This record gives sequence, structure tokens and C-alpha cells, in this order.
Amino acid sequence: MWQFSVDGPLEEIAAEAAEHNLGIILKTHTGTEWMAHQDSSPDAVSGPEQVSILAQYFEARGVPFHAYTVVQGIDPKREAEMAAEVLAAGARSIFIDLEPWSGYWQGTPEAASVFGQELRRLQPAAVVVTTVEPRPWALKRLPMAEFASFSNALAPLIYWETFNTQPNLELYETYGWPPGPDGITPEFLLDVSVDLLQPYNLPIQPVGQGASPDMGAWTRFLDYASQLGMPDISVWRHGVTNPGVWDLLKERTPCG
Repeated sequence: MWQFSVDGPLEEIAAEAAEHNLGIILKTHTGTEWMAHQDSSPDAVSGPEQVSILAQYFEARGVPFHAYTVVQGIDPKREAEMAAEVLAAGARSIFIDLEPWSGYWQGTPEAASVFGQELRRLQPAAVVVTTVEPRPWALKRLPMAEFASFSNALAPLIYWETFNTQPNLELYETYGWPPGPDGITPEFLLDVSVDLLQPYNLPIQPVGQGASPDMGAWTRFLDYASQLGMPDISVWRHGVTNPGVWDLLKERTPCG
């Protein structure tokens, strides 16, 4: 979940997650700014105290509470401190959104090491998941080895519709992953993710494209991820996801 002001009210999101036996991954900050700078909702994260309130709210309703942040690497020590504060306030894990585009990662490999060392100093036992795009031309611009060194898992963004463009088709072929006749499919992106990310020897936890209206693609995504040994799935994001996806996930999610 990105912003309450666009994804929906707190009560509605918690009720829907509880009904479908799902957890939540809530965005808490970008760089060194809490989400209240972007999100006009009174429930938006303004600091660790609000994270604690939200964590207790979701957990009391049987919804496991996790968090995510966009890392920028401009002030890596402070960014790590904020991530640690989120974990201390009740997040079961924190997902690190690592992308090379404007507004995202702007740091160096050294900044990545500072971030990781400080986060692990403050939260040595925390579960940290680094989220990346399975596009090799994006990954090569990121300090992947440094982030993998302090992560527990990697979460590739399996956006089969967003990435299904002619420039992406051509670039995948250029980089040695020629798509098949069906273009960018869930299966193709999962296979590429395995090729790109397995060298880091971490579990892979794919993120499905919630905005996709193609329930057949969603079924294939879940089936193939399961075949590849990837039982942990997340969805981006609540405000745009076809409600049928929640029902599909409920069918495959054990209660408790």
C-alpha cells in the first residue's frame, strides 16, 4: 500500500486484508521524509509513533504488518536509522525499494554499504527484503551486491503489462533474454528474475502487477511462481488491484 489518500481508507484496507487472509506492506518513507509529506490522509505515517499505531491496528485485526521504503542513498545513515525505527515500531519486516530512476536510488556502492551496516547494527535480526526490477539494464545501475549482502530475500517486480513495450522487448533481446511470441509474460519475467537474482543465493519473493485485469495471467503467475519454489507473493498495489486478485489469493492462502 502506497498512500491512504489514494489507495483507500485505513478501515477498508484492514477489513479487506483480514477477509482474504492477507498481510499488508505499507510505505512509511522515501529517503529521509516520512509519508505524511506526500499523503494527505490523517493516518499517513508521520514518524515511528504513527507506525506503532498502525502496526497495532492491523495486527489486532489479524493482518500481519510489514513496511517498505524507497532508499535514495543521499543520507544513508539517517535512512538506515529511519528503517530501524520502523522495525522497532512493530513492522515484521521492511522492504527496500531499490530502483535507479529519478526520485529513487542516487547513491554509490559505498553509500549502500553504509546503509546496510547501520541498519544491521541497529536491527541485526530484522527481516530485510530488497525489491528490484528484473530488467538487466536497470540492475546494472544499482549496487546489487552491497544490498544483497544484508538482505534476507529479493523481490522482483513482475509487471507483465507495464514492461510489455517495444523498447523493453528489444532491450531484453539485446541483453540476451529474447521474449517469446507472447511478449513479456509472467512466466518470462519470472524466468529472467531467476537468471538475474539466483547468483545472490537469496529467496526470491515476486511482486505481481495488481493493475492487470487479466485474471488468467494472474493464475499463471501464481502457478509458475509456485513451480519455481517461490511461495511468498505480494501485490502492487491496493488502490489499483482487481478485486478478483484478492479472491484468488484467498483460495491459495492458508488461514492463520
